[in-house]
Amino acid sequence: MSHAMSSGGWQALVGIACLVALGGCASSSTPNTAWTQPQGAQSASSRLAAPQQDEGDTRRGACGEEMTATTGMQISLIRQMLNDDKPRAALAHLDDLSLDANRGSLAEPRLLRGEALRKTGKRDRADEVYATLTETCLAADAWRGIARNQAARGELETALNSMQRAREARPIDAAIRNDLGYLHLLEGQPRQAEDEFLTALELSPGYSRAARNLVMALYAQNNDRQAEGIAQRYGIDQEDMALLRQTRLATAERTATTSSGVSSVSASAPSGAGTAAITHTPTERPTAPGTLEIIRQ
Repeated sequence: MSHAMSSGGWQALVGIACLVALGGCASSSTPNTAWTQPQGAQSASSRLAAPQQDEGDTRRGACGEEMTATTGMQISLIRQMLNDDKPRAALAHLDDLSLDANRGSLAEPRLLRGEALRKTGKRDRADEVYATLTETCLAADAWRGIARNQAARGELETALNSMQRAREARPIDAAIRNDLGYLHLLEGQPRQAEDEFLTALELSPGYSRAARNLVMALYAQNNDRQAEGIAQRYGIDQEDMALLRQTRLATAERTATTSSGVSSVSASAPSGAGTAAITHTPTERPTAPGTLEIIRQ
């Protein structure tokens, strides 16, 4: 495969489109978190979907901590609020939950707080919370949240390193592999991105977001025939494919004008094209270009 797209060309995409969801990042209504997997993605973290219940009125938390059944129900409610895109309500309930000092040691409420803070734009505070989890059983989720925040600030290289740490902590998480691939794609490394997307799809065959990203990585390497085969296999519609092709062409034009000494700012993407087309269905594409956010939930 030829690597026709330069790093500068891919980075130029960031300036002309809103990146959501690496996942990417990137979305079809289900959040990319440890407790719910996007578009069919499954991982070892599925244990968080329902805390292990012991006999009697106690349960085990995500990292094996003991808690009451009532606390477990409260955590489930907060998790659902985040899934329903109600981060402020989630924070309010987390504040109420934290009134019980015995709950402060639970890992999952801290992760939920980090996610809620990130969703409300309080990224620095979210990072402080994530940092308390990097040595726990939720280290993968913590590093993923940190990487998302870094990418949202435009710190792509640092975000890539953090997402690699998330992968090391949980290598069989399809959503993390997808996110890592998307960061590789933004860094002008489509071959590495392709490998991560293929891994995500093998781990979770129904993960349509990873399939779209894989198509983009193949286009970036001028492997049109394989890209179209992947699109057919995973049911990517013609509208999405047209946008993916337009994005590829816009990037190629931008790369060419830059190499000829013309400012890359003069190149413009086709209307409706951009990195958002990689990870969103037509009704979910963002309308505010120029911002970088790996996951919007």
